[in-house]
Amino acid sequence: MTSRFLGSLLLFSGFLPAPTGRPLQTDSPARFYALVGDDVTLPCLLPMPDVTPVNLVEWYRMDRQSLGSNQQTILHAVRNGLALVKDQDPQYRGRTAIMANGSLELRNVTPRDYGNLNCKVLRPQSERREEIAVVSLIQAKVSEINLTVHQSVVHCKSSGWSPEPLISLVNATGNAFPAQKEPPVEEGGLFTVSVHLNITAFKGSETLICRVEIPGSHVLREKTITVTIPVTEVDSLEGGFWNPVIFAMLGLGLTLSILSFLFVVYMRRPKIQVLMDILMMTTTGASEDTAKNNKTFDEHGNLLIGVKASEQLASQDWIEIQKYRNTIISVGQLLRVHPALIAAIISRQSRGGTQLKPDGFGKFDSQCYGLMQINKTYHVTEGDAESSEHVKQGATFLKLLIKTMMRTKNWTREQQLKGALACYIAGTEKVIALDDPEEVDSVTPGGDFANDVVARAQWFANHGYMDTDSVD
Repeated sequence: MTSRFLGSLLLFSGFLPAPTGRPLQTDSPARFYALVGDDVTLPCLLPMPDVTPVNLVEWYRMDRQSLGSNQQTILHAVRNGLALVKDQDPQYRGRTAIMANGSLELRNVTPRDYGNLNCKVLRPQSERREEIAVVSLIQAKVSEINLTVHQSVVHCKSSGWSPEPLISLVNATGNAFPAQKEPPVEEGGLFTVSVHLNITAFKGSETLICRVEIPGSHVLREKTITVTIPVTEVDSLEGGFWNPVIFAMLGLGLTLSILSFLFVVYMRRPKIQVLMDILMMTTTGASEDTAKNNKTFDEHGNLLIGVKASEQLASQDWIEIQKYRNTIISVGQLLRVHPALIAAIISRQSRGGTQLKPDGFGKFDSQCYGLMQINKTYHVTEGDAESSEHVKQGATFLKLLIKTMMRTKNWTREQQLKGALACYIAGTEKVIALDDPEEVDSVTPGGDFANDVVARAQWFANHGYMDTDSVD
């Protein structure tokens, strides 16, 4: 901060007396970072009077083209509470405001805004002094974040930052994970930062956010992934029967009759109906965009949309999906996920495998793998593209998302299922942020993923993939 007491006062009103002389005080300008297009608030950094109002607050910069000529570019000037619009440089009109403490709100920062900006304050007439502070607005440089999962380790890296940023991995509520940070690397004034985290200890599904930010500013970048560690049926039993304490008790001598009793209790526990009433669910089916992209026409050449379009697409994929029927049914029974839902996701995601390249990745998305199109950036893919392991991983992911919706959203079972389907393709953070359950497809590709999958699942349930006794 620079504070300067001038020996003569700018007579802006024509009647104020000249101020008394004060010594010149100089400190380094305060630094603030912003990106082009940002909105920033720059503090005047001068002690404001406690009671008597300030007569004048003026933000200006010395004209770059006229250095040495004392020509000023006025960003915003206030005198006796009134803004002097006619004195304001046209490029700042509509972009600035002065707060009660003299701070400047500057909206939509442009390259011309960077540099030293002066805040001038005229004290009350009785004090008769003028003070000037200098604030340095500096262009921040940022880059995109590379966030990947490889061999059960999450890696986050970002290059091209100035000044040196902070990097962290946090969960959806903002709590930091104990990630390992690498020493920052500087080259040509730009910094590279990275961090990694072993996720083998995770259970189920976890949202991770890689956050890179410039300290003391609002400049940051974030990227989010949801990682899934497959959960076995033993791990996923409700009620906590199979925790380490019970295993210890079993080791000390639980009898076979007690084990049998627990098994009967588990099998007879109340069923959650969220997946059992697929045929009764309401759905709008495929959107017009999905229908056009897949050319769903009737025998007269009219475009089919909605449920009719979804049914036509499911029927087109039926022969290919029949190749995997045994896998779909067995995985559905094992994980207690409706087989028709699994078949519908395979239909929507890979058209029964017909839209996969020879290496198993999608023809239209090289990041997504297998029948159920699991994104390799966010998940450690398992098995071959058409394997039981792959289908089990996709179904496990869906089940975890259903439980996430049940835990976080006070919606109906039908709405929670649609929310889980939307999470499958769009990510949990986008769906959880929604208040209206009817808007879950607003964040999905084509604006219809959840409703289209439900409509296809209803068709598959009526064509050999109905097994309500095996759903959870």
